[in-house]
Amino acid sequence: MQRHFPKMFAGITTVNFENEGDSLTGMNSKEGESVGFHKPVVISEDPTIYKWLSKIEEAMQVSLALELGTALTALEILDRNSQQEEFNAWITKYPAQIVILSMQVSWSNRVEDSLNSKQGKSLPLVEESIRLTLEMLAERVLTDLTKDIRQKYEQLITDLVHQREVTKQLTNDQVTTASQFPWLYHMRFYFNPREQKTVEQLVIRMANGTFFYGFEYLGVAEKLVQTPLTDRCYLTLT
Repeated sequence: MQRHFPKMFAGITTVNFENEGDSLTGMNSKEGESVGFHKPVVISEDPTIYKWLSKIEEAMQVSLALELGTALTALEILDRNSQQEEFNAWITKYPAQIVILSMQVSWSNRVEDSLNSKQGKSLPLVEESIRLTLEMLAERVLTDLTKDIRQKYEQLITDLVHQREVTKQLTNDQVTTASQFPWLYHMRFYFNPREQKTVEQLVIRMANGTFFYGFEYLGVAEKLVQTPLTDRCYLTLT
């Protein structure tokens, strides 16, 4: 079955297994990234092929959702500008998809906290923090890194550039509340750890649309550069 996984999943190329293939313990991307399942998928419990493939899909989603919760908890206690080595270790530790999602949730929270508490007055501080992080990442990406880690940094830089530009635009537009359309216009990520269903803890909002994140494993694929045009496309779709 290994050679058929890329036809069925966006990011899974192969799976890790034990006990002569009966116990599936994790998934691998074509870039070489490996993510362990929160609990093994045991084929002998139900060898019907569509059933254990469905269990792989469920394990993929739950495992990524649990990784996101852990990564966000670790990110919240980090000062990414003064604790650069710890921040780099955090980036290396978690899957690229989880790193990007965590930074998107963190940015959404920081912008909304700024708008709700200080009517946008601290937005320049958010922008400055992003700028400093970008400078650190730009230096780091020039060092000797493995291919998958380098791709992870490049993805993160691409996403942070968009966050910086959006934050700057909010400041220029003099946005003072989180309910104003210049902020609602953008894709926002909200994590609710109190939600009982693990796979429904991450919600994406854009304008008046609300969606659960699907937790489809993507590997370390190249990230689409977000421009004003792609923002308008997302808005139209949602």
